Amino acid sequence: MTFILKALPIFILLALNSQTAMADMQSNDKMVNKWNQFVNDLLTLTHQLRARSPHTETKRTGGYSNLPAFYQETKYTNNDNNTVTSIVQMETKNPDAIHSIEVFLYDNKDRVIQDFSGSYLTTHRNAPIQTLITLHYYNLGLHGFRVFDASHERIYEVCRGQLNGKKVNIDIDDDYGELSAALEDKKGIMSTKEYLACFGSRDYDKKRLNIPLD
Repeated sequence: MTFILKALPIFILLALNSQTAMADMQSNDKMVNKWNQFVNDLLTLTHQLRARSPHTETKRTGGYSNLPAFYQETKYTNNDNNTVTSIVQMETKNPDAIHSIEVFLYDNKDRVIQDFSGSYLTTHRNAPIQTLITLHYYNLGLHGFRVFDASHERIYEVCRGQLNGKKVNIDIDDDYGELSAALEDKKGIMSTKEYLACFGSRDYDKKRLNIPLD
């Protein structure tokens, strides 16, 4: 096969490379569109949540050492239960451009059960630099959460608290392949009583990863 490829005319090789590059670009464009839509949907969600009940707005200006007033932040607090619905940062010089956004959903005990966030760099706004979906779990004295990106890739798991009087401290990060290894290990940490008490199982409800728009 290698010999045949080397023997192909140069214009055919260029065409093949061009087709591969175009396919990669189209794939990247789809992901960029998906991530940008994720952030836009979060803005829509916060509008919908605020329309359901009165909110208090708390505003501040924030930024960075080289850009001290880069964004205008508004925190929206639900007047009915004093929970934070969302925190939205818009660029000061471009008020229609989102810098970052985080939206929180609660259970009937006013505990966060889902939170969604997205943020952009101060420059090169082609796509968000970070998108996060966090699913929260509560059981007895335990609070666990799983973190995914907007493509629904699981990237992080944490559980803290007490179980039968003993401290629980589970922290599984995929930066070094820990999470991937744990998912494959049927007798590893995800089979322990502590993990099962935190999360129930290694599975999760994929529907909870979707932004619940009206």
